Amino acid sequence: MIEILIFIASLYLLQYSYEPVQKQLERSTPKFKELEGDKKFYVVKNLLKATYLAILCLLTIILFGPYWIYDIWPNTLLNSLASMYVSNDAIGLYKIKKLKTSTRLHHYTTIIFLMISYSLDFQESKMAKLMFLYTFASALTFPVNAYLGLRHCFDEEDLLDVCGVAYYTYAIVCFFNWFLQFYYLEQILWPYYGLISFVVYDDIVLLTWLHKKHNENH
Repeated sequence: MIEILIFIASLYLLQYSYEPVQKQLERSTPKFKELEGDKKFYVVKNLLKATYLAILCLLTIILFGPYWIYDIWPNTLLNSLASMYVSNDAIGLYKIKKLKTSTRLHHYTTIIFLMISYSLDFQESKMAKLMFLYTFASALTFPVNAYLGLRHCFDEEDLLDVCGVAYYTYAIVCFFNWFLQFYYLEQILWPYYGLISFVVYDDIVLLTWLHKKHNENH
């Protein structure tokens, strides 16, 4: 399956991107050099993910947009995009040993959803469509990952605008996404909603933290 090969290739790319990105940050940001090893991986993970998700947003719009207009849901394309997204979470679990419990559960859940999506028909399955919606919505919040990484490289007062963009982007996308997830609620999809609750919980934890940071800065 092409999507599985893309997942493996994406894992490989991300794995071997950590070291050059870390070295570049050590050369260019003195604050980053003072961090411990696991925290450095956390910063690199978020900056790589922010870049990756921004690219995924563009790819999704360019490649899937024309299909979506005609209500066509190509399995290989959508699973390939999902594989690229989830590869970030899988590498994060492998590289960073001290992830918060909510984030760890979030990442495990996305991996489970990816495995499930390989067996679904996006054209016929409402669950597959809802998973894609949540994946694309999450990709749109790439400014949050950028802020999570950059705050360990620069002083907080230099990132006030970044924090604001991250907070408002996350809030708007999350509430719109949750509304659509609830709007299409069906009893037969309770197992899906049970799993997605771990992702929603992590979103709420992070959104609450961003709200606090934004208020502190203003």
